[in-house]
Amino acid sequence: MKRIALILISVLIVFVAVPRLVFQAWLRDQPAETQVALQGFSTWEFLVAVRDEFFPRPIDDNAAFGRLRYPGRGHSPWIMRSSLDGRPRMLSFALAPEIWLSYSTETASLHQLWRGGLDFAGPAFDARHGFEPMSQGLAYLQPDQGTAWRLDGELPQIAWQAYGSDPETVAETDLDRAWIRYALSKEGGLAWIITERPEILQSEGRIGLERVFDVLHEGHALSSAPLSQGATLLLGSSLLDSSNGIETQVEGAGRIEDGSLRLEPGRTRLVQWFTQAEIAIDRGNADAFSDGAFSDHDCASCHHATDRVVGPAWGEIAARYAAANEAASVAQLGVRIREGSVGEWGDVPMPPHSGISHEDATGLARLVLASERVEPRDQAKTVRDRSKAGELSVKITYETASDEPPDSLHPSLRSTKIETPGFTPQVGALAWLPDGRLGVSTWDRDGAVFAVEGWDGPKDAMQIERIAEGLHEPLGMAVIGEALYVIQKQEITQLIDRDRDGLIDEYRNVANRWPVTSNFHEFGFGLAVKEGDLYAALSVCVLRGGKSCENQTKSRGKLIRVNPKDGEVEFLASGFRTPNGIATGPGGDLYVTD
Repeated sequence: MKRIALILISVLIVFVAVPRLVFQAWLRDQPAETQVALQGFSTWEFLVAVRDEFFPRPIDDNAAFGRLRYPGRGHSPWIMRSSLDGRPRMLSFALAPEIWLSYSTETASLHQLWRGGLDFAGPAFDARHGFEPMSQGLAYLQPDQGTAWRLDGELPQIAWQAYGSDPETVAETDLDRAWIRYALSKEGGLAWIITERPEILQSEGRIGLERVFDVLHEGHALSSAPLSQGATLLLGSSLLDSSNGIETQVEGAGRIEDGSLRLEPGRTRLVQWFTQAEIAIDRGNADAFSDGAFSDHDCASCHHATDRVVGPAWGEIAARYAAANEAASVAQLGVRIREGSVGEWGDVPMPPHSGISHEDATGLARLVLASERVEPRDQAKTVRDRSKAGELSVKITYETASDEPPDSLHPSLRSTKIETPGFTPQVGALAWLPDGRLGVSTWDRDGAVFAVEGWDGPKDAMQIERIAEGLHEPLGMAVIGEALYVIQKQEITQLIDRDRDGLIDEYRNVANRWPVTSNFHEFGFGLAVKEGDLYAALSVCVLRGGKSCENQTKSRGKLIRVNPKDGEVEFLASGFRTPNGIATGPGGDLYVTD
């Protein structure tokens, strides 16, 4: 028996302790955010992570039912919302086999045109904990990650409005034509409404990116509000240098001016031709930056390493972003340095620094994140009277529960099993559609919405139709009158069927006025309807392995009320972790599970 015990102990040491020691040695050389995310793993969590990494379990494709096909496109669905490359609120198009195009809905700007594919990683795609989709391959075009738009030479306010497809264009091109719409404005001025239609062209071995802009200056003929002189899209001198093998063509109301495309009301067609994809998709290899950069740009007038001055200490910023993707955080902070921001660390705005180059801003951001961390002042563990802030108070009582589960549902409830071959949805939400059918949204790689007719009748009479797809983890759905709403991971969206053919062709942004990151656990739950308003809940940031992030984005773990008419967001209650259920009771009270 002793020999057997010794053998078992030796096996345990070889297969558990040794890999653990090797893992710890490897971890010491990894970036800070990787250490924070992994160093808290228990031995069992570590072994499970190793198993999943080297021996991934096959994932059933539960999203295949009713999947639509798009000849000539590179993926189904071919228009998709997701996080991408560490950035939240992205919109991607599979324009052709192996040709992808993506935009940021926060900046209304092109993120990347590339040849390759998408690594659909993450809980909704392949059940991997802590990952999000990343682009793969080589890029034709990879602009700076800031806003490419200017009004009268200044950074505009950007409002993402909608996206969709134009089915009537199929007869012309044999393809649905996609469109996106956004508004640009300056404070006190009227908005420029821009509808952009991207498409891929292929000729003689070259790839052409066609972007058609339809521009409307909102109400300028009837209002005395300030009229901006023009909307300008920054292209960059490198894209206008024919020696780079890039050819740029412009037709219509717009014109090239000082390395930019200047748009006027009307239609402009921009085409850029590329001979090959040459840009490596790698956000982690920014050039080194000198430590004297802070003084070079007079950063110390507003910031200090450990103490707050006008803005936060560099150590506070480093602590907040410790659990985030380093490359994505560098890019995000670099944009804020150049373009300014407000609300991230209080009400005092950080002014834009347009004179700092993209490379310098990125280098400054990297230095900030490498600073020695200090506890953020707004994270101090103090106790305050929340009732004074207008937050809801909750009283929870518990009754002794039986050890045995009930034999049946409560007499006031009944259940109906909805079952049809091949339909295996990972249900995100249910709602009664305006026409009486049952709506089902799915938490899977397709992010679809189905309409179920005859759900309570014979199985062979049941009809299930896919009416929407490409949503980002739609975990809530509600109907107000004839309007159908879903909450995606980071946005409340109205689904509109313009041509009444049964398929949604417009995805309209209703509300997204809360800060987000690309963390996999920042879900949006709901939706409940009360007195014409929508109620939703936002879960917290969580590290890979299940532990909550030490420093949360300020909007997380909150209950929100949204006015669907103007998109105004009100924060009502705090302190939730994963509030994955909201409902109104018979008396109108609101209930939230956590």
